[in-house]
Amino acid sequence: MRLRLLLYALVVSLIGLLGPRVALGTVLVPMSDADLVGSSSFIVTGEVDWIESVELDGGRIATRITLEVEHAVKGSIAGDTIVVTEPGGRVGGRTVRIFGAPEYAVGERVLVFLWRVHDGTLRTNGLALGKYHIGTGTLGSELALRAVPTLDVRRLDEFMAKLGMLARGWSPDTYVPSESEEPKGLIRGLLAVERFTFLGDPPARWFEPDSGKPVRFLLANSDATLGSQETRAVLADSLAAWTNVSTASIVLENAGNSSPAESLTQNSTCDDRSKIQFNDPFDEMLDLNLIYCTGVFAVGGFCARAATKKLGGTSFDRIVEADVTVNDNIGACVSRIDITETVAHEIGHTIGLGHSSDTDALMYQFAHHDGRGARLNDDDVLGVSSMYPELDDDGDGIPDVRDRCPLTPPGLIIDADGCACTEPGSAGCDDGDLCTEDGCNTTAGACVNNAVDCDDGEPCTFDCCDPVTGTCINDLDDSDGDGVCDMMDNCPLQADADPTDLNGDGVGDVCQCAEEKPGRCVPGGGWKERRCILEWLPGVTPGISRKGFPSVRLGCIDGEPACDEDDLSGQCTFRVALCVDNDDPRLLSCEPSTVDDLVIKCPKLNRPKDAADVANAEVLGAAVEAIGPSGPGPRGCGRAPAVRCSEMLPVVVPTRGQRAGSKSLKVKGVTDKGLRAKARLKLICKPAGR
Repeated sequence: MRLRLLLYALVVSLIGLLGPRVALGTVLVPMSDADLVGSSSFIVTGEVDWIESVELDGGRIATRITLEVEHAVKGSIAGDTIVVTEPGGRVGGRTVRIFGAPEYAVGERVLVFLWRVHDGTLRTNGLALGKYHIGTGTLGSELALRAVPTLDVRRLDEFMAKLGMLARGWSPDTYVPSESEEPKGLIRGLLAVERFTFLGDPPARWFEPDSGKPVRFLLANSDATLGSQETRAVLADSLAAWTNVSTASIVLENAGNSSPAESLTQNSTCDDRSKIQFNDPFDEMLDLNLIYCTGVFAVGGFCARAATKKLGGTSFDRIVEADVTVNDNIGACVSRIDITETVAHEIGHTIGLGHSSDTDALMYQFAHHDGRGARLNDDDVLGVSSMYPELDDDGDGIPDVRDRCPLTPPGLIIDADGCACTEPGSAGCDDGDLCTEDGCNTTAGACVNNAVDCDDGEPCTFDCCDPVTGTCINDLDDSDGDGVCDMMDNCPLQADADPTDLNGDGVGDVCQCAEEKPGRCVPGGGWKERRCILEWLPGVTPGISRKGFPSVRLGCIDGEPACDEDDLSGQCTFRVALCVDNDDPRLLSCEPSTVDDLVIKCPKLNRPKDAADVANAEVLGAAVEAIGPSGPGPRGCGRAPAVRCSEMLPVVVPTRGQRAGSKSLKVKGVTDKGLRAKARLKLICKPAGR
């Protein structure tokens, strides 16, 4: 019998930094701050906006991380984003991993040191040495943290000031996206780092849940600060967090008390007794630094036996024992609920889960210590459910605990409760929708719910079934109320619009961006292949940028009739429209595609700067709803209007006394092909006479 021992530790800093998995095969030697600054082309802080793995020419796999730049310490950035290209990733069934490479997560704030490689793209300098996570310390100050090769914690403001001094005297480099960073001809892949991961190679899991048996842990002692009762409560909450996942079969139990004993991490001996103990009774870890609360918070490991079982194409060894030891004086550093988060995280490792790249996950590599305790998020639930799927006797994909018909014969089509409509346990075929005709196909065992046909054959009516009464509605379809039905109106959201349609595509010229360069519309940002997906159409012709397109900056003098729509002093009211999916002749490499999701990034309703922000967000939100994948139809019936541009929206920009004021509009979208697009516009109002 072969036993495999896997050990892990929890290392926590001021905000609770978890020690990363050991990456065998790479040796990282720390660089001095001066060397790191000198060898880097760019040093920036920012937020990870997007991660994608791609296959390049020749079959090479790379991962692109797009950062929304907050501040550049070294180098000049042309725009508000920067793309980091790292070797490795996963595309389809192919995976390439580079040991020691930095791990990024969407939504994570980072400080990164970047160097320019021979093809002009940017890479993290020194692998993981060039990437710091930005978090908040216990006293509210922002910290920069790096976990490899040893724990490195800096106050962000002091660190940035030092880096700025070290960067002086170096010739600045300018970043502009290179041709190789554009997505033309690339094979789109998965995220570079999986969300949940399994621990070990091969991974391991308990086999007891497969036969309905619990996994049991002994409690060896109690934490000196918490006391016996509170320690048992911490363990109960930690075990329950994983047990109470309704889509997983694993059950974790407290098996009672035991005497403290050396754990796996101390003597590497498997005794088939799984235990959790506090106060580090056998000095397995160095004592915590009680001034800064840094050090190893907990350490543990499991023994796995080579008894392979396959789940979802992954082979697992069998865990036969798992131990966790919590360090002495942990209660002097963090609260009871934060100790619960630590213990629950470690128990996640004992059942076979590795770290997650989801920043909100309990299994994320950085502890949150924000009062969440043992709460799991969706990624944690998905991980434990994938490793411990619920029992399913009839193999229909519905676990027995939720299957109303657990013995459904093979070949029948089942409903969400696991029943074919021919079975006694079936809930029947009435879907409760008055607008469907319901019945059961006895051969396939499936319900048939056909929509009531309300088409009256008249092209200028919008035909639908009223879900309240079940009767058909055939109303004139005229969204803008100009007397021309939407079927005949080439600008259905703009009343009395100019009917000309020079390119003959069925969309009026005044509600799409169809002019030759420079045109009137302001293209979106980012890669050329995506700039026609979202565009702005100003009510007045803007200036022309150096690239020959209308500028993203639109100015007006308060009271100027050509651009200010109101009569109020101290503000300008601009008119702009938001356009989507345009067939723009200026952008030949950009093909229109359906936008499935639109999100307003600026102005933000949750953080408005003034009343103008609130009003602008409201009108922009109405426009997004009107041109989104589905808009409101008459009398409750849904419809998808065929329109490219919204109506002209009034956007208010106050002046700042005797100085010019400005407001920014920013919208992001995702197409049905998974392409991410964005468009921004800056509106400037100058005081009269200035």
